[in-house]
Amino acid sequence: MQAAPKPVRIAIATQPSSVMMIVAREKGLFEREGLAPSFTSYASGKRALIDGVLADQADLTAASDLSVSAQLGQGGDLVILARLQAVRSINSIVARKDRGIARIADLAGKRVGTEERSAVHFFLDRALMANGVDPADVEHAYSGAEELAAALAAGKVDALSMREPVVSQAVALLGANAVVLDAPWVYAQFELLVADRTFAENHPDEMKRVLRALINAERFMFEQPRATEAIVAAALKISPEAARRVMEQSSNRLRLPQALLPLMEEQLRWLGALAPGGKPPSVDLLAALHLAPLLELQPQRIGIAGYNPPNLHQDPRE
Repeated sequence: MQAAPKPVRIAIATQPSSVMMIVAREKGLFEREGLAPSFTSYASGKRALIDGVLADQADLTAASDLSVSAQLGQGGDLVILARLQAVRSINSIVARKDRGIARIADLAGKRVGTEERSAVHFFLDRALMANGVDPADVEHAYSGAEELAAALAAGKVDALSMREPVVSQAVALLGANAVVLDAPWVYAQFELLVADRTFAENHPDEMKRVLRALINAERFMFEQPRATEAIVAAALKISPEAARRVMEQSSNRLRLPQALLPLMEEQLRWLGALAPGGKPPSVDLLAALHLAPLLELQPQRIGIAGYNPPNLHQDPRE
């Protein structure tokens, strides 16, 4: 007798960094692994994390390294299972030409909309500093991701720092008045698979099934890039050209690399500087890693020092 599918609640952000989760959903890969998934969509990974997993409306999600750092810093009981994406140019600044903005340095003294304490906020501050602008000299206007394009079009902000589909929405609303500013080397961003700690520890089989589904999504994306672009375009409601750009800019491979830890430590310092008193939160990042499912499935995907499995060949695509 076949076992009943195992339920799991999955929060998915409508953004490019969720592509592996989106492909697994659209291709039925979670069901193929014997899961009975229920999906909830959110406008950003930060919202999927806070309103989904931390509000007990979901068991797991994918969110940016920055969003995960922020919630761990606030005591969120989360675990990190894997990195799903690495990308250097997924975020952009869209500005109004009629406000005298033609380059990132022109944002000094301007009002820029973004989502507070998120990857796009972190990107904005790093892009400003890389172009000689103190972030303190820019007025940060915070709101939800879905509100920013309209705010820019209405002139409530001079620019916004976001990612697709908001970038395409803003450009469409502004037309010839839009200027898109990129800073592709200021922030090597990771998208992380995270889960509620209690759920992950009490449901090890479900965690392995989720990981297998995502590994199969990775394989599909590698073997069928055009079909993947079509899925991304439909899910995000962006053009095929924008979807292709998204895929060309990112490396969508399920791993757990050592580089994650120093990046999150830097983010915790940045978050601390934003807080009253300027003290970074104390977080044991190693304790936040939940390695058991991936160690059992495919340990060669783990690059954390001290957990590197011996005598295993490196994936040639890494």
